[in-house]
Amino acid sequence: MESVIASAIASLGTLLGSVATLAIQRGTAERGHRFTRDEKLRQERLDAYVAYAGALVDYRRCLIPLPRPDAHSGRGAGEGAGGAAGLVREVKGAL
Repeated sequence: MESVIASAIASLGTLLGSVATLAIQRGTAERGHRFTRDEKLRQERLDAYVAYAGALVDYRRCLIPLPRPDAHSGRGAGEGAGGAAGLVREVKGAL
């Protein structure tokens, strides 16, 4: 009779361990999927912000006439500030 009780306890322990393992693995898988989804959304938002910043730079260039190059340095007065690349770096740094 003792062997039957021991077998039943062992079977219940194995079943309980399997159920606990299933619950832990489901939670881990869900967290992994959630992280992947959130990271993809963050990357898409970052790409949208960068595209928007590029569009703003292009729009600003269309609105502001470029000055004529300086005779001494050969550069325009607006050059050297970083332009679109500088604005994109600034937007990425803010995020």
